[in-house]
Amino acid sequence: MKCKYCGKSAGLFSFEHKECKEAHDNSMEELRRQINNSLRGRPNYAEIYSHASTTMNAGHIKPDEFDDIFYTVVMSEMLKSQEPYSLLTFVSTLPTPLLNKFKKAYSFISIRDKVVCSKIGDAFKASDIDKDIYSEIRGIAESTGFTKLNELIVNEIDRRVDTYLEDGIIEPQEEESLKNFIECTGISVEEISKSPAYEHYIQSLVLRDIQEGKMPSRVAIASLPILLAKKEYPIWAYTNVKGYERKTGKEYVGGSRGVGVRLCKGVYYRTGASKGHSVDYQYTQPLGSGTLIITNKALYFVNQVNTVKVLISKIVSVEPFSDGIGIVKDGARPRPIYYEGFDSWFMMNLLPLLTD
Repeated sequence: MKCKYCGKSAGLFSFEHKECKEAHDNSMEELRRQINNSLRGRPNYAEIYSHASTTMNAGHIKPDEFDDIFYTVVMSEMLKSQEPYSLLTFVSTLPTPLLNKFKKAYSFISIRDKVVCSKIGDAFKASDIDKDIYSEIRGIAESTGFTKLNELIVNEIDRRVDTYLEDGIIEPQEEESLKNFIECTGISVEEISKSPAYEHYIQSLVLRDIQEGKMPSRVAIASLPILLAKKEYPIWAYTNVKGYERKTGKEYVGGSRGVGVRLCKGVYYRTGASKGHSVDYQYTQPLGSGTLIITNKALYFVNQVNTVKVLISKIVSVEPFSDGIGIVKDGARPRPIYYEGFDSWFMMNLLPLLTD
């Protein structure tokens, strides 16, 4: 049999030399001490491994055994540390195979997520974040497998927008601050466009443009399915909107049949009968699902079946709902129309501006 440490013959029934095992065990303890000491300064993996090579050779320690010791020592220090950010930074620089060993460990994932969230939260407290600090945190997060960074950014954008909107429309300096934040974080418009708060942000800018007498150009509406009148321009469009129209129907209600009195054979007369009459009743007719396009002149509800146009100048009342609006237009017998599928905040602020 060959010794599992030195590879030389160890006898007929033995897998190791006693002295080789002692040297191996002693070297393992020495490596733990060396790695632990190196973590107290500014650790460098290449230097640590180079310094450990002599001990590894003396104790017949294999590279994968070194990785196991290294992982155990570093994780132990991270779990004990009150400020593990520096160790997390160090881990992010490790060779890929060793780094992957950390990324698969639940204890490391728990520490990493807590540290990154804390550091990102501190960075976001400033109105204008430090680009260098943020870049460092982002690099560490990406290297160590943190996947929720964009989610944190979107949440921060939501928070800022909600704060800006507390006192009304977003001011130019607030718009510039949010623009800088988005550019600095590097998040894509596609990612933040999914956020309701970001939609409110753009809508607020549209409202501000209209208040200032400008034609808003914050959104691009491609392939309009309607023909616009002179000096008419699109402002916003909602897709997947359901439309309904309240209508009045009539039905004939007959009177009472009364009591039948026999006069003669085969002849009857009903007495006490009341006269029949027609009555009105209300019902809702679906208009289908389509796109609601808002211009400076009208509301257009468009689908494959038809197009319903309501001039803004003819609207006499608007009723807000959590998921849409109801409008009543001027006329002898007005028919309320309901649109469902969007937040009513924007429409309730926009329509008064367009009727001025």
